[in-house]
Amino acid sequence: MNRRGLKRRDDRRKAAQSLREQPPSFSGGENESQGLHHRSDQPALHAIPLGFAEVETTKDARLPACQKLPHLEFPQSFFFLRSPKLGRKMPELLGITFLALSWMVHAGTTGLWCYDSQDPKCGPSHWKEITSGCGGQNQSPINIDRRKVRRDWSLDEILFEGYDQAPPGRWRLMNNGDEVKMTLDGASAAEQINITRGGLRDTYRALQFHFHWGDLKRNGSEHYIDGIQYPMELHIVHMNIKYKTVNEAKQHPNGLAVLSFLFKIADTDNTNYNTVVASLRNISRAGEYVDMASTFSLSNLLPSLASLSKYYRYKGSLTTPNCDEAVIWTVFEEQIPISRSQLNIFVDTTYFKSSAGTPQKMINNFRPLQLLGGRTVYASRDATINCGSSLVANLLLPLLLSSLIG
Repeated sequence: MNRRGLKRRDDRRKAAQSLREQPPSFSGGENESQGLHHRSDQPALHAIPLGFAEVETTKDARLPACQKLPHLEFPQSFFFLRSPKLGRKMPELLGITFLALSWMVHAGTTGLWCYDSQDPKCGPSHWKEITSGCGGQNQSPINIDRRKVRRDWSLDEILFEGYDQAPPGRWRLMNNGDEVKMTLDGASAAEQINITRGGLRDTYRALQFHFHWGDLKRNGSEHYIDGIQYPMELHIVHMNIKYKTVNEAKQHPNGLAVLSFLFKIADTDNTNYNTVVASLRNISRAGEYVDMASTFSLSNLLPSLASLSKYYRYKGSLTTPNCDEAVIWTVFEEQIPISRSQLNIFVDTTYFKSSAGTPQKMINNFRPLQLLGGRTVYASRDATINCGSSLVANLLLPLLLSSLIG
């Protein structure tokens, strides 16, 4: 071997020895919040584990802020590395690293997704490319056309168990980076909040509720009624008690039951929402949460009890990836009043998950309408059905003829 070859081999040996002697260090931002600190006495290696959304590759190249990598466990040595000591070998190592990253991302459950208000490149129109479930035939949300719904007289009043009580336990309001969510944890089996009847063949336990909204100029409900989108939408998510975990429930078409409530703008504040609205200022950034000092009756958040027998029912999916088609949807006819100032606090106070740069306000966090396809939307026995002109004519014409003949 000539001198040049010996020198290259010696350089590679020294670089490898240097990496073994100098453990990876981290610099700034989210890493410090994870207990990982930059050691100023060591050359900084630009490194980031797969649990974070920002990856420094070459120069200033970064993943879009909206791209969220799944949290995965991995060996401590698995990092993106950039060091001048690696020289020309760096592109080869990066190539191997990105191949591994690609495999691990696709192995995740949610992949890289966001809303159009964050980045259209990873918005809802691309979700089916990320996870095939979002391209299914029974997706949500939908437009409920009340001229085409079918009356189902078995859809009587839903039994709300525990909705009128403030159960013991810990409720946590959290900004998870995509929505504002209240988890309903801590209640014993005897004190859980359940729904049954109303055409539901099983009992469903309440797990959490969350909101979807638009912006200062645009409505943001996920479901529409007769082509009308509403300012905001509340989802109360329940799990079939026959299943032990949410992941198990997602594998069955009757695994989850979600109650959907639409909002309307009122002239005055809805004081029942004061606790939630006031807490938003403490959870403006993704990952922030507040544990509620006390719980409250969920029925306080809903329309009047007398109106809850008016609803629409269909089979659909979750409205975020993986878009599991495991949901029995109940969309209520009566809207919840909220003032414009209260709604604006949702729009102005909370921010999406962001890996770098200026945080983006959490606006328009709703999925666009999905095709109904061959599904049927059913109206409860008390719900409104809008009869089309042709249907009215078909019903009235025989009556008119019989009266004339008689």
